[in-house]
Amino acid sequence: ICPCPPATEADIAHWADTQRLRRYQAVDPAISEKTRADYTAIVTGGVDDAQNIYLMWCERSQTAQPGNVIVREYERWSPVYAIAIEQAGWQINQIRNQTLLPLKPITPDADKRTRALPHAINYENHKVYHPKRASWLAAFEREHVGFTGARNAPGHDDQVDANVYLGKLISTHQRKLRGRAAHFIRSTVRSTAGIR
Repeated sequence: ICPCPPATEADIAHWADTQRLRRYQAVDPAISEKTRADYTAIVTGGVDDAQNIYLMWCERSQTAQPGNVIVREYERWSPVYAIAIEQAGWQINQIRNQTLLPLKPITPDADKRTRALPHAINYENHKVYHPKRASWLAAFEREHVGFTGARNAPGHDDQVDANVYLGKLISTHQRKLRGRAAHFIRSTVRSTAGIR
């Protein structure tokens, strides 16, 4: 099984209503307003107790001020527990210096295809849900279905990168939360049992 592209039309599950979700965002920043330049893509999603990921929104724009767009989307979807942002040179430092957002830098550690694999498995296991209707959805899904991970591939993959970062952020953050909960339970059991 080749989990790239991260989704096929058959793999994309749809949802209608959000539950009470822990919200996260991920950003693939680009600083340019040129029509042929990359886009800044911000994906907002939530996770439920069963570790299902619900995509709520994708903002995609060509802007010379991605920090303003990031702040706007954070405020729109607040509370947001963490924002993954691609470590793209001075961009993240500029944004960090201008805001108090809960930014979590992500450094690309492999090629795009390899980075997409863990989140592609989430799609294959039907753990990622898209809304049934949204103004951004058709372009988002088209970009994902057409994603090859190849260098210099035609088109853009900014939404794919942001979605992959969202999956990585949620996975990492949820693992930390489960670890803290397990530690709390162990320490509570020990203290009630008189064990040190």
